[in-house]
Amino acid sequence: RKLALSRNTSSYSGIVESQIVDPIHLAGVRLLSKSAVPIQTEIRRYLAQKEAVDRMIGLIEIQCYFRRWKSEAFKWANVHAAITIQTAFRGWMVRDVLEDEHYCAGIIQIYARSLLAKKHVQEIRSAIKVQARWRSYAA
Repeated sequence: RKLALSRNTSSYSGIVESQIVDPIHLAGVRLLSKSAVPIQTEIRRYLAQKEAVDRMIGLIEIQCYFRRWKSEAFKWANVHAAITIQTAFRGWMVRDVLEDEHYCAGIIQIYARSLLAKKHVQEIRSAIKVQARWRSYAA
């Protein structure tokens, strides 16, 4: 059936062969049809290949953009992790130094207050001795 239909229907400019009465005209239409079909086939094959290549190039571009996005997301996740680690370490270092400074300041304050207390006690003893001598002299 398909063969009969293709014989009755020409691919050349929509002319139906059964409507052609003149045998020379019919032979010309058949000749043009036979030469047009391979040309159309090759053009359609070429266009299909071109479309397939264009789609492949589009897919490759999409893959490229996706891989770039994924690698940048991975990089920024690693950068964020490094920043978090650095922040924690620097905070620990500052707290450790501050703790050492507070400890040293406490030790210095202990010795300073001890010296001031000893000096104050000596002043009180000196005042007591002066008062005792004065009282013994006045008595």
